[in-house]
Amino acid sequence: TIRFSAQLRLDKNNPVYDTPNGLEEYIDSIMKTLELTSEADLLVGNQEDGGLTFEQKKRLSIAVEVAASPSIVFLDEPTSGLDARAALLVMNALKKLCDNGRTVVATIHQPSSCVFDMFDDLLLLKKGGKVVFFGDLGTMSGNLVSYFENLGTSTMNKGENPATWMLNVLSEKIMVSGVNGQEDEPLDFAEAWENSSNKVDLQKQLSEAGETQDPNSKIEYNAEFAASWYQRDTLMAQRLVTIYWRSPAYNLSRMVLSLAIAFLLSSVFIPIRSNLILSEAEMTSLLSTIFISFIIIGVLSITSVIPVSLSIRDMYYRHKAAGMLSSRSVGRAFAVAEKRFIIISSVLFCIVFIPISGIVNSPNQDLRYRVRESIAFWGFFAFNGAIYSYIGQLFTCLVRGQGTATIL
Repeated sequence: TIRFSAQLRLDKNNPVYDTPNGLEEYIDSIMKTLELTSEADLLVGNQEDGGLTFEQKKRLSIAVEVAASPSIVFLDEPTSGLDARAALLVMNALKKLCDNGRTVVATIHQPSSCVFDMFDDLLLLKKGGKVVFFGDLGTMSGNLVSYFENLGTSTMNKGENPATWMLNVLSEKIMVSGVNGQEDEPLDFAEAWENSSNKVDLQKQLSEAGETQDPNSKIEYNAEFAASWYQRDTLMAQRLVTIYWRSPAYNLSRMVLSLAIAFLLSSVFIPIRSNLILSEAEMTSLLSTIFISFIIIGVLSITSVIPVSLSIRDMYYRHKAAGMLSSRSVGRAFAVAEKRFIIISSVLFCIVFIPISGIVNSPNQDLRYRVRESIAFWGFFAFNGAIYSYIGQLFTCLVRGQGTATIL
């Protein structure tokens, strides 16, 4: 997964491609930083089939984004849903990214004191999105604590979590002297920040940074995608083939069903398979059975391909948002991945159906004729299965949910 992200998001001019093994070394360094080396050969999996834990998936998601070699990494509540140990593992990985020269911007929800102390700067907002503090936290959140205590809030007790304490003080009602001798009024923390020396110093730093910016550091892109269209199509096709190969519940089931349906339908004609001349009723029955087999296999192809296509579609939306792929690459990959399994299942069906039903048995024709007719029947049957499978994929892409796609 990390390699797939790096290959699609790193430009060929990136320094990782300067050496033959540069890309692999870069991926290994990311895995080492995020402590994923021991899980390198594990499948990501899901809740039903197992795989990586929720915390490991969090670190993998971070690794996938870091593979693009960004200068800034944005994270939305990276510790949510994790216990204290798992949250600390994720934060340690983020701290290592910062030590390597990257900037990490993250929203955080109810962090422990250990997690909170790992942050260098804090942007604290009150209800309504108004800033009440922005700047360096200081050692053991000293700057944050001293700022609020100077406003008249209650002091922080020894051992108290600064994150919990700052939220509690924001709910305190602190009375301050009114303007021009008016009555005392509650302190507005947002207004206090606007009038504080901390904000003045911050604006000064931002102005200096804007005046001294280096034009050579400007990031520009020559194309919408880092990889060429051929590389995108090839990598996506390889990935979907791998996903299909790792989905035995989908592929093996339709192969087994093809064999079972072929045997059941063809066995009806065992008593008449050796007849040289068929009656009108027998011929009608044979053609109807062939038609029904096409319909049954087609409907099963549609219903079985929809769940797989939905998961791949959701994956494509994430990749599209990250600037990795276009819809054309996914469309071609769908065709490539589905094609080989359509061929295999149709071959299995014909291997059973044609000999048992005897539809090409003719003593007046040689073996070459029978083989040619069998191949023609297989080609038409495979084309029918492909049409149904691709229609199922089309329904998946046109509607939002699996229920609607199945109804269509």
